[in-house]
Amino acid sequence: MWVSTNETFNNAPMLFQFSQKNNFCIFNFTNMKQLYSKEIHESLFSSIYSSANKIEVDVKNVIEYMKKIGEMKNVNYNFYQDNLSIKADLIITLSEGFPPFKLELELELKDENIFYSKLTCPLLKIIKQLKQNQEDLFDIIKKKDLEISEYKLVGGNISNENIKTEIFEKDNFFMNSLQNHKDLVEEIPYLYEVYSSLIEQYNIIRHPDVNKESNSISTKEENQKIQTKSIINNSIDHKTIKSSTTMEITNTSINVKKRKNSSLLKSL
Repeated sequence: MWVSTNETFNNAPMLFQFSQKNNFCIFNFTNMKQLYSKEIHESLFSSIYSSANKIEVDVKNVIEYMKKIGEMKNVNYNFYQDNLSIKADLIITLSEGFPPFKLELELELKDENIFYSKLTCPLLKIIKQLKQNQEDLFDIIKKKDLEISEYKLVGGNISNENIKTEIFEKDNFFMNSLQNHKDLVEEIPYLYEVYSSLIEQYNIIRHPDVNKESNSISTKEENQKIQTKSIINNSIDHKTIKSSTTMEITNTSINVKKRKNSSLLKSL
């Protein structure tokens, strides 16, 4: 995981990530503009210890410590330019009562393709998943509104004023969101277009079948709307409603049985 170093380099905050792969220890740093890295084999790990260290440390203990770096707060960082290279010092306190020791890293600036694979692409995945989560929630809300409407049609009454809600309107929700983030929208006027373009490209590359599934879901929603309109004069034929929510309604109770919906993004 990425953690904040609480330090800046070239006027930008730096993040740090430690990982291990094929007996190599990988130290990654980024200011979200560039990616700096240092890879070293476990057998040579002690070579990055500062010569000023006055204590002996076990390589395995340090590696295990670095794996849990996100949970630790007793690490200080220092970034500086040294001739043509970027250097980072990690001053680590392994245990109370013992002096800290220092790891000295000479970092390599990675190219834009590695930056994309390590940062841009994972961020796109997260955005895509968050967007899908939002759409799933919208779908649940629509079904809840339908459920409440049917409950009221058969004489049900919501007596608690504090839990009464209005029918959810997605367009109004987005308009309010734009108002809430007005400063961001004004700062980057084409933010939504850029976002949509990036996600669309990501879909084409990673999820070519998503559009087909989306069209299928849209058709199901249209069918559900048509079926809902058939509810007239408190007479409801629940057998004709075949959405993912099946309801059995009486004047005194509502039983809701959920079928599992297939997710468009089970794996990104």
